[in-house]
Order: sequence, then C-alpha cells, then structure tokens
Amino acid sequence: MSQQSQTRDGLCRRETATGLADVQGYLMVHAARHEAHMRAAAFADSMPWLGTAEREEVIRLYAADDIARTRHAWETIGRRARELSGEYTERYEELRRRMWCRNVIRWILNAVVMSAVCALLMFCR
Repeated sequence: MSQQSQTRDGLCRRETATGLADVQGYLMVHAARHEAHMRAAAFADSMPWLGTAEREEVIRLYAADDIARTRHAWETIGRRARELSGEYTERYEELRRRMWCRNVIRWILNAVVMSAVCALLMFCR
C-alpha cells in the first residue's frame, strides 16, 4: 500500500469518526431535550390547578433549567475527560522514556559483559 493511500485512508477514518461523533452528539442532545420536556410535563401534571398558559410556562422553564443543568454536567465531564487524557498521555510518555532508557542500559551492559567474557576467554588460552 502506498504512503498516499495510507494517508488518504487515515484521513477518511478520522472524518468518519468525527462524523459519527457529531451524529452521536446530536442524538444525545435530542434525547436530553426530550427527557427534559417529559420530566417538565410530569412536574406540571403534579399541579392540576395550573391553567394552560401557566402549565406551558412551567414546562418551558423547568425544561430550560433541566437542559442547562445537563449541559453543565456534560461540559464538566468533557473537561475532566480532557484533563485525564492529558495526564495519561504524560504518564505514558514518561513510562515510554523510562523503558527506552532501561533497554539502552541493558544493551550497554550486555555489550560490556560479552566483551569481558570474550576478553577472559582470549586471556585464558
């Protein structure tokens, strides 16, 4: 597979993932609005003395407040997820550096030991 083809495939995958994330976000927002409206209607139904206009206003205000709380929760979760992603990336990079250094030290020690063994064998002859 050519480099250009791999680059195009990677770009296509990223665009597909972005598109799917957008659709998922749209569906989640739509579901959250629907649920907020349903909770608001149930709340308004618990007050049978409300007139039609009052009931609609209570539903509108309750749903708006519910959606605002949901948005705030999602933003908080998203912010924390980005923080954790950064922390985990830093930890991974640090572990990778440490493992690389340990491997280099092992290679050097192996070379030193092998050289010493060869020198001893030559000296013992």
